[in-house]
Amino acid sequence: MLGLDPGTGAHAANGAVAETTPARYWTNTTGNSVGGSRTSREQTLGITAVGKVAGTVTVSGIGAQSWTDGAQVSLQASAISSAHATRYYSATGLPAGVTINSTTGAVSGAPTNIATGTATVTVTAGAASAATTFGWKVGPGPIKSGSYTVSLQGQALEDPNASSTDGIQLDTSALTGAADQNWTFTQQPDGSYQVVNGGSGDCMDDNGGFTAVGTAAIQWPCTGGVNQHWTLAQLPNGAYTITNAHTGLLLTTASTGNGALVTQQADTGSPLQQWTIK
Repeated sequence: MLGLDPGTGAHAANGAVAETTPARYWTNTTGNSVGGSRTSREQTLGITAVGKVAGTVTVSGIGAQSWTDGAQVSLQASAISSAHATRYYSATGLPAGVTINSTTGAVSGAPTNIATGTATVTVTAGAASAATTFGWKVGPGPIKSGSYTVSLQGQALEDPNASSTDGIQLDTSALTGAADQNWTFTQQPDGSYQVVNGGSGDCMDDNGGFTAVGTAAIQWPCTGGVNQHWTLAQLPNGAYTITNAHTGLLLTTASTGNGALVTQQADTGSPLQQWTIK
């Protein structure tokens, strides 16, 4: 006789191992007991899938974003799926040049326009989805090296009378687009700019390297000196202040009349210190 552990749920009968089948019970929709007299092989339970368990998706909020035209964006969208389903990301309303990676949620690219807007990031996991919305603003980047006119209120910064005289004081006059009103900005390693007149080929210069308020802005052969370097700061109205790197004083015209002389003055917030560069 074959000996078995009593806890196995089997017994020996004529040397064969027999299964002890536990009692099974089902109830149909009428409440009648069924299956009680059937053998275990007749008692088959059928399971039919009727849909997915959706679970929930929770998307982390994204705060307001401030980006720069032409500069790379780095932002990570994230979400949690309660069902541990694979997450897929999409977005609408992003600035031109910026996209979202559908599998990682990484937002990247470089904006191509100055603009403001609102974007919505949607995350889908299985049959569930959720979204978050955030505002964004793309501001102007630094002035790129190149040729520009520098003006305010219709008056252009110029080399007076297209003079080739070294040391002549700069002025502002009606915008004509002439070469002596054209300036080439070349960005330096420290972020400042060398500014060269298109007519004379001379640099915009702090006269004599003086630091006194009211010192003239002149043209002078380019030397690479710090008194020929100028920094730009953009104002909320889109105009720029132009500051000499040596004196710390702002490029300022005397008036909006033709021939107004240009000097360096302390920052007063005056419109006569607010230049359009384009």
